[in-house]
Amino acid sequence: MILTAGLDRILETDFDGGFIRCEPGVVLATVHRLAADAGWLYLPDPSSHEVCTIGGNVAENAGGPHALGGGPTSNYVSAIDLVRPDGSILTLDEQQPWDGDLDLRSVVVGSEGTLGAVSSVTLRLVRQPETAQVVLGTFMHQEDALGAVTDVFDIGLLPSAMDMLTGAFIPSQPDFTDPSLLFVGLQGRQEEVAAQARQLERCVSTHRGTYELLDVPQFLQRRAELVRTKVRRMVAASGCPRYYLFDAVAPRSSLAPLMSCIRQAAEDFGLPVLNTFHAGDGNVHPTPFYDPARPGHQDQLRAFSSQILTECSKMGGALSGEHGVGLEKQTLMPQFFAPAVLTIMRRVKDAFDPEDLSNPGKIFPDTSTPQEESSSRNARYVPLSPPPVPPRLNRVDALIDIDDPRTTFADVNSVLADSPYELPYEPLGGVPSQPILDAIDAGVPCLREAGPARARDLILGADLQRDDDEMTVVVGGTVAKDVAGYELRKLVYGGRGRLGTLSGARLRLVPRTSDSKLVQTEPLPIDDTITLCRQVHSADLPFCYLGVLLGTDGTTTLTGRLEIRGGALNRHVARLQAIAPDLHFTVTSGDRWNDPAMLALAADDLPLTGLAGLPWSHNALLKDLAAERVAAFASVGHRRTWWRGTPPNRARCSPLTEALVAAFGVSS
Repeated sequence: MILTAGLDRILETDFDGGFIRCEPGVVLATVHRLAADAGWLYLPDPSSHEVCTIGGNVAENAGGPHALGGGPTSNYVSAIDLVRPDGSILTLDEQQPWDGDLDLRSVVVGSEGTLGAVSSVTLRLVRQPETAQVVLGTFMHQEDALGAVTDVFDIGLLPSAMDMLTGAFIPSQPDFTDPSLLFVGLQGRQEEVAAQARQLERCVSTHRGTYELLDVPQFLQRRAELVRTKVRRMVAASGCPRYYLFDAVAPRSSLAPLMSCIRQAAEDFGLPVLNTFHAGDGNVHPTPFYDPARPGHQDQLRAFSSQILTECSKMGGALSGEHGVGLEKQTLMPQFFAPAVLTIMRRVKDAFDPEDLSNPGKIFPDTSTPQEESSSRNARYVPLSPPPVPPRLNRVDALIDIDDPRTTFADVNSVLADSPYELPYEPLGGVPSQPILDAIDAGVPCLREAGPARARDLILGADLQRDDDEMTVVVGGTVAKDVAGYELRKLVYGGRGRLGTLSGARLRLVPRTSDSKLVQTEPLPIDDTITLCRQVHSADLPFCYLGVLLGTDGTTTLTGRLEIRGGALNRHVARLQAIAPDLHFTVTSGDRWNDPAMLALAADDLPLTGLAGLPWSHNALLKDLAAERVAAFASVGHRRTWWRGTPPNRARCSPLTEALVAAFGVSS
């Protein structure tokens, strides 16, 4: 047993770039307070934040309510130092896919301690929101609350959080009534929050709910009171003093049938049930109440949870969204993963830990006993030459299915034209006619990195065609919160064909921008441009990308794009111009595919390459590139300088990456 609670030091802070490096025993609340004091926010917020540790968060890929808007822990881990069971230490960095390696960091996050012991973590921070409020919707009927949830996403809203507490159901008292509560978090720019609040009021009212708009402290007090009251009423009415909590995930569009399944399971087992859950991402927490003095109650609770999880599998959901697998759910893994995918996961485990010393016996089912058939979503046969298939939009789940490798960014933009959503991925230096799967496979960086979502974090699932048969292996699925097994889906970003031929993907969408402005300065000396970039970045303006652009004529400009999802950018443009009133800023609208950074790095015969680091520390590099008349972009979001050319000292594919490639069973 390896205890890391005593490793509780903050090792490094970078509040210019927005990073904290710490040891695994640091309590999450400490990180929250440290970031907040410096004007930043560490977004993952599981309810146990006052006691849970960063190491535990990494092990379970913790989420919390605000994972809806920003994603789970994996999206905020920039680098990990991992001690393998043989004593060797690996530094796994999110930059590695751009240097020819795989994103091994993403496999470790959520691996439940089965791949080694984390000794330090570098966490990515985001700016604190300008404002935050919470909508409380109260509905007498659960079906009305679920209808409001569906409408919120059908019209293209993405709240920062959306939780729901259903009315209590007591099988022996079918007439027992209890309202359902919907808690919707809104945070961001003032314009965005105001616009979202107006739209939410219409959604709640349309579905016969009462609407209240609360400040965060008011909400926290009201929520605590409401939950306590519900639990006390349930205990008094049912006579059951204890409850059992577990988690499961279904696509958001399947929440209504899932609620019916939970009620049916309560009927079948005679268990009173409440359900508090993250309605926005389909991560449910059914809570059956029970009497511990009742014989056989443990078997009954396990059967109750298994019945619901089996239904989630049929709906295309996930075995766990934030609690993990451990021992509790490992027998259900074959219902969610095909044998080929489970085999890959076991090989990944063997690559990191060949002697099975790290948390042995967890996650994977016993292969010596017959297993049930797996869900068909994880493996299927496909024709060798399929006809063209247009991309398929799912508005409620806010995702798009790409089943044809020939699908281009222009094709997806066409499908999304009349929807409230967009795909926030424009490959740096790319063109609309570029196939999306080619860009993902090559690990081409997104111009808008890291907001509102990094390219690899948009991947919900991927189809890999292996070269040894006609079987397409599906990694990931259709839900954003899925922490069962290893997060193989992010490995396809920068896979470069090594894991198989990428033949399909399911990608997360985000609400369309309401206003977008390109910002560029007049040409400046390099040192002045870097200084200005630092000033602009520290001003916390809504830039989706920002950096220093170097032209082939040796000129240097600051360039970026302001974006907002609700309202207009007028106030922010005025703030920008006040930062440097003596400078001339060009502020225009236009096609983001024709942004100067995109055009400067447009595809030619040379590869897109770069060096990692903070862009304003690159003045020497930029001066060298300027002397050679090389177009380059020093990106704040990527912490990297990009240009077209031969990469200096490109990292060779590591032995561990080679082992993971072998795990997928594909000939390199």
